[in-house]
Amino acid sequence: MTGIDIFLCKADTFRKEVSAIFTSMTLIKKRWYLLVIACLINIAAGSIYAWSVFSPAKAAQMSQTLGTTVTAGELSIIFSVANAMCPVTMIFGGLIIDRIGPKLVTVAGGILIALGLFGAGLSTTITELIFTYGILFGLGIGLVYGAVISNTIKFFPDHRGLVAGLTTASYSICAFFLPPIATALIANVGIVSAFEIFALALGGVIVLGGFLSMKCPENFQVSGFAFKSSTRYHSSREFSWRQMLKTPTFYCMFGFMICGSLAGMMIGSQATSIASEKIGLIGQAAALSVSIFALFNTFGRVIAGFISDWIGRFPTILAASGLSVIGLLLLLIADSTCSSLFYASMLILGGAMGGFMGIYPAFTADEFGTVNNSTNYGFMFCACSISGFLGSGVVNYLKGVSNGYELPIQGAVCVTLLGFGFAWLYWRFCRTN
Repeated sequence: MTGIDIFLCKADTFRKEVSAIFTSMTLIKKRWYLLVIACLINIAAGSIYAWSVFSPAKAAQMSQTLGTTVTAGELSIIFSVANAMCPVTMIFGGLIIDRIGPKLVTVAGGILIALGLFGAGLSTTITELIFTYGILFGLGIGLVYGAVISNTIKFFPDHRGLVAGLTTASYSICAFFLPPIATALIANVGIVSAFEIFALALGGVIVLGGFLSMKCPENFQVSGFAFKSSTRYHSSREFSWRQMLKTPTFYCMFGFMICGSLAGMMIGSQATSIASEKIGLIGQAAALSVSIFALFNTFGRVIAGFISDWIGRFPTILAASGLSVIGLLLLLIADSTCSSLFYASMLILGGAMGGFMGIYPAFTADEFGTVNNSTNYGFMFCACSISGFLGSGVVNYLKGVSNGYELPIQGAVCVTLLGFGFAWLYWRFCRTN
């Protein structure tokens, strides 16, 4: 080998080393841009929370078209179906995401969301609404939500809790600002055009964001970062979904999530009714309770995620459960003579539920690894769907039995306390996998 060949060989080696360093540095910076894109995508996906505004207007349109009375209450099944569809595509979409990345799944989800919203505007029967908004839209939401959160977490081993909180908060913040936008659109252009505008705008944002997304490289690491074993417990292996379902850890976490989120679902779904019937608030004063719950639900996700990066996921979730009990007790004693206690309870309960939802994606990654986290979190998210399905039904049943909200609130307290039982099982037997 000549001197020139040696020189060229060394130059090529040096080029590769520099290129590797540059690529790593670029990706470290790029991940923050990818986080912004992920949050924008989830803001668009959070349009599911606008259903509470769409349903009365859609019911009125269908009543006029069909010549029979259709109520917003009858259309509540549409929202339930949409929520039930989410875990389905989160699981199956997760299998694709974990192998080829989020781009294809996110784009497909955006198209389904657009088709579902567009079709919902044209639907004239409940069956058609179930197919368009309930199934198509719901399946699209599951694809997008799972892809965005699970993939983004992989880029931030050093800030898992914060990133999980930010991405889930982006989804929930729509409950705060999208309803007024939907209300204005319906008032100005009608329910059909409002659905079409939402379809084009939100579907477009998600599809564009999907094309800009990228898969996190395998074995991605952040230079100088190491997990603090003194405050956090991380799995030493990567679990497939089959392996995860065979562990007691999964079922302890699953049960804890059901109990933690069910209380929030029970009260959050009935906030306006509780405000009017128990506290005696009407109009804007009653509606304010929903806004407070939604806003602090969003804040709770970010704050809890940030705190969990420092003190650990489990202690933070325990704190959220404790706050939930305090909020429920305040709600139990609140009455028409002290509405401030009611608003305080909505603030605390919203923040506590947000804490659960914000931490669990990172919690799942900590326990079962990041390689298959998209699929694994899809299975874990089924707990939230179960809570959402049971929440309003349990409240309505207990209210009918007691003819008031005292028994439903007491039931929520019992459910939350049951969650501490699952927490103890996790702490005693599962936390180190």
